[in-house]
Amino acid sequence: MHSFEKTFRQYDWDTVKARIQSKTPQDVAAALGKSRRGPEDFMALVSPAAAPYLQQMAALSRQLTQQRFGKTIQLYAPVYLSNECQNICTYCGFSLDNPSGARPSPAQKCSAR
Repeated sequence: MHSFEKTFRQYDWDTVKARIQSKTPQDVAAALGKSRRGPEDFMALVSPAAAPYLQQMAALSRQLTQQRFGKTIQLYAPVYLSNECQNICTYCGFSLDNPSGARPSPAQKCSAR
C-alpha cells in the first residue's frame, strides 16, 4: 500500500521547483489548449510564466466547473441536536475521541436528566 507521504518523499523538490521555474509562456499556452492535462502542464500553469494567463485560466476553470457540476452549490451543514456523538471524526469538536471536553461530563449528563 502506497501512502501519500511515501509518494511525496519520492520527489526531489528542488528539481520540481527548477522545472516549474523553467516553463515558458509557450508551455502555458500549450497546456491551456489541451483537453487533458498532465503533471508537466500543471507545472506550466502554476509557473511564473502563467501570470499573464490568469484571466484565461479563470474563465476555463469556470467553464469546466459548470460543465462538471452545473450551477449548483453543495453545502454540508450538519445540525447537531446535542453535544454527544458516537462517531470519530478528526475535524469535529463533538468527536467521541476529542479530549478537549466538548462533550458533557457524566455529572452534567446526570443533572440534565
